[in-house]
Amino acid sequence: VLSASRNPELNNLWIVTVRANVSKYKTSKQLKRLRMAVVPFRIAPNANSEDAEKFRRAFGRGLENYLTQSRRFAMLDRGFISEQSGELNFIAEGGTATAELARLGNRVGTDYLIVGEIEDAGVNSQTRTMRSTGQSFTSTTASGTISYRIIDVATTQIKFSDTVSISVSSNQTGDAGRRLADRTGQSILNAIYPVKILSAREDSVTLGQGGKTIKLGQ
Repeated sequence: VLSASRNPELNNLWIVTVRANVSKYKTSKQLKRLRMAVVPFRIAPNANSEDAEKFRRAFGRGLENYLTQSRRFAMLDRGFISEQSGELNFIAEGGTATAELARLGNRVGTDYLIVGEIEDAGVNSQTRTMRSTGQSFTSTTASGTISYRIIDVATTQIKFSDTVSISVSSNQTGDAGRRLADRTGQSILNAIYPVKILSAREDSVTLGQGGKTIKLGQ
């Protein structure tokens, strides 16, 4: 308190001058990017619940990983809100440094939500017998189909939508989910940020898209 006095012109109300240090939270520069969040996909009523659940978990994690590694978006978490709230409540209850209070009230909303539905997911085994030797071979494939859309939260406009399927040689639907997540992430990235030619010479072209999205051999 620097000064305190009563003001007769204001019915003797106290006028107090205070010097205060206020902590301010410094947000990440990445939040200046387009903000997106992947919402856990729904499972269609006719889908095998156990296989579809494994597919959904693998697909969701894989899609978040792909879009985060592209370094084009600020990816926001929507799967562990309760854990985050618990930590913020711990700070708010006291006992931590005063500067920690600056962390409160800094959650941000998304620009786009990625939502969708697992239409089908499962594992199929097929046995074939060679006529010449009578020997049997069994092949197992894991497959899945999803429909998804990217929604502008402010306007509810659908910015992009698609239905995609995959089938891989595996006995785990999670493998199919991870593979399809990479393919879906690439489609989303190309729709919003197409690959650009950064420079061109007579015998070479430099392409850019950011992160780990462009790989040798593509």
